[in-house]
Amino acid sequence: MTFDGRTVEYRSLDELSRALSVLHAAENTAARRPNVTFASFSREGSR
Repeated sequence: MTFDGRTVEYRSLDELSRALSVLHAAENTAARRPNVTFASFSREGSR
């Protein structure tokens, strides 16, 4: 499609569907990954 001297090329529905599937899979993988932080403190040497 060309408008005002600019051209836009649209992807096929199959390509868009595959791209959406990849994005959804990446989002779901990130959502399942737990955020865990471990903090450790020591008073050694401060007596």
